[in-house]
Amino acid sequence: MSKRPLHIPSSTRFKSKLVSVSAGTFICKADGYSYRAEKAFSCLVMPQVGDTVLLFRDEETTYITEILKREKLQHVEIAVSSISISSEEEMRFEAGSAINTFAPEANVVISEVSVLSRVLHLRSELFNSVVNTVQAFVTHLHMKNSSVTQQVEEHVEMQCGSSRKVVKGSDIYNIKDQITIAEGQVKIDAQQINMG
Repeated sequence: MSKRPLHIPSSTRFKSKLVSVSAGTFICKADGYSYRAEKAFSCLVMPQVGDTVLLFRDEETTYITEILKREKLQHVEIAVSSISISSEEEMRFEAGSAINTFAPEANVVISEVSVLSRVLHLRSELFNSVVNTVQAFVTHLHMKNSSVTQQVEEHVEMQCGSSRKVVKGSDIYNIKDQITIAEGQVKIDAQQINMG
């Protein structure tokens, strides 16, 4: 009974080490021999040099089907044309430093939003600083707070179709100058008006 050479494994599935990547081709080494491999469609995470991978070999092609081990967990890249994630229960995304999302269009339907933030930083390339992604993200925003403090050093501008403000207690303005421009009527309805 003759012995098979080492570079043709007795099994169609075997472990290997990814040593280099060139133009979408993955070069793997096992038992001292090199293998050219492609990433299998089911292997969503992009393999990196140094990974221990599982190879599947048929008559024509060798595929990386799984990443078994990564020495240093650094960047993980998922490369697909589109992706859909669904969860029956809670879905969490946590990051130690930042979460960055870039998309030309965002369609989001959320029934209830709770935002806890130390700093909310909105940045846009539009000249009037109307944040296009936030406009597409939220068409109706309902905020309910027990206490809100807002400190603005320069300028606050609000543009809306209509505005309504209901205050249960006192509404106090401490301002240097006030300008009210109305195309229709200005109505002040109070039991007592003190000016001066």
